[in-house]
Amino acid sequence: MSIKKRTYIDNSIFKELNAKYPPLDADNGVAYKQKLDYLTFETDFMKNAALRMLIQDYGHGVISIIFYLRTAMCENGWKIRIDGEYYKFLVRDCSYACNIDTNITEQIIQELINSRFFYEVQDNEVEDGVWMTCIQQVYNYEMACNNRQQSRKRKSKSREKAKAEERNEILRHAAEQENEINPYDGFHGNYPAYDDYPYDGIPCDDYPFNGAPCDDYSCGNVPSYNYPIVDTENCAMHMELEDNPFGLSC
Repeated sequence: MSIKKRTYIDNSIFKELNAKYPPLDADNGVAYKQKLDYLTFETDFMKNAALRMLIQDYGHGVISIIFYLRTAMCENGWKIRIDGEYYKFLVRDCSYACNIDTNITEQIIQELINSRFFYEVQDNEVEDGVWMTCIQQVYNYEMACNNRQQSRKRKSKSREKAKAEERNEILRHAAEQENEINPYDGFHGNYPAYDDYPYDGIPCDDYPFNGAPCDDYSCGNVPSYNYPIVDTENCAMHMELEDNPFGLSC
């Protein structure tokens, strides 16, 4: 699934992202990490007119503040809380990290929000508080979440394939064990049907005395008059069951 970068952010972002990338996976009930380990900037980042005006007014410390705020957003994936005491702590920490006066830091943050470089969003039905985010941060977040989803799907398919192969291996092994216990296709009287018949050395299904499969002929279990006599050009074979059950005479 391709991710399209937004051009605007409003309060609907909460429900949209929660629906697309739920923090708790529905298939296995696992809570996945939602924070980001990286952040990116557009190649034309410095061409933003509002940003260039802020740099002109406040100096390049504006860039330091943007980096700090974007990094702080990564902890929650795509946003940082800015209401009440949270905002005070954010301004203080940002001022200290960037070595910029607290009042100047607060002014820059407000200018970044007013110029739509950052956006204030809120939806108490999904999550309490007022939050700050930006278009590039949301884009990074969606890319990361989409990659995680695709990775989980691939791993799930791989696990299913491995389970199927394991089941097939168990069935094959069971079949091999069954063949070792009972290797013959059938029994004819007291003699098994296999290709090295103990009395003539040829397969049972071509037994020379009647020319029929062994299933139609049971050695030792039928009267002698049912055994045929086979005459050929050079010899006559006759099986005398009473005198010589398995002998040949020519």
